[in-house]
Amino acid sequence: MGRHRTVNLADPPRFRRKGSRYYYDAGGTPRRWISLGGDYLDALRRYADLEGAPAPPPATFAAAAERWAAEHLRTVAPKTAQEYRAALARLRTVFDCVPLAAITPSDVRRYMDLRPAIAGTREKAALSALINWARARGLMDGPNPAAGIRGVKARRTRYVSDAEFSAVRAHAGELLRDALDLLLLVPHNPADVLRLRRDDIRDGALHLRRRKTGQPVAIEVEGALAELLARLQAPRPGVASMYLLRTRHGSPPTYWAIRNQFDRARAAALAAGDLRESWQLRDLRAKAASEIGLDHAQALLGHASRVTTEIYRRQRKGQRVKPAR
Repeated sequence: MGRHRTVNLADPPRFRRKGSRYYYDAGGTPRRWISLGGDYLDALRRYADLEGAPAPPPATFAAAAERWAAEHLRTVAPKTAQEYRAALARLRTVFDCVPLAAITPSDVRRYMDLRPAIAGTREKAALSALINWARARGLMDGPNPAAGIRGVKARRTRYVSDAEFSAVRAHAGELLRDALDLLLLVPHNPADVLRLRRDDIRDGALHLRRRKTGQPVAIEVEGALAELLARLQAPRPGVASMYLLRTRHGSPPTYWAIRNQFDRARAAALAAGDLRESWQLRDLRAKAASEIGLDHAQALLGHASRVTTEIYRRQRKGQRVKPAR
């Protein structure tokens, strides 16, 4: 008697996977393997012909999740792919062998009720994206069971004042100070900003492209930004580099290197009493957007939609009003 499967439990008997291809295990001595190709659905159809029986239901959550991960997640931003894979791992513990068409809105709601509110909302979004992808490829018919199910909207409302920014900056080393100054004036994803190069400055503007959306942004080099860029391009000890932010070895700092330095500087500011309430690196993007006009903020942040910028700015500083008397 053969060994029991420990992976790919939704696959039918004698249906095998090797790398990115599928095979029919015809048995015999020596064992004979019949190639079924690299497409999961076509492989199942060929398997059914060899078995002389109807194809087993192909559209299980497990099958769709594996194909979605292989075909779609490599096309999105690395951080987005990482978040989707983490959500898939959770979802597969519940829905792995369930046909996509059998998942109901009440199943989705019950799943979300059993998870922490924010995590459940994010995992529901991943489930919805997967199912929409599967419907477009004929893996299932019918409506998306996750559509219309509301989760929790987590809106961060922290506004960082100039004094709070300065408190952390005062405890930072030279590299972190440069990074904080650049992130405040160029309020984009740190991963994009940390890899900016000298040759990204051309035609009087600093050019960058958002990896998340592919949106290009050109920021005019003037005022405080011009002063900062001149400082960053001045000769320094160590290996010469094309990067605006660089270590002594000439390489750009990683996000986690800057994040660790920031965490230490923030902890030092809190311990010294210079800072009363913690804030995060990502709050700098919202700080910059909150201190300029809406149209300016939308263009600077590279948002395609004005609504996105309004959400970013909402509940940060509050509306300034006159007193009652």
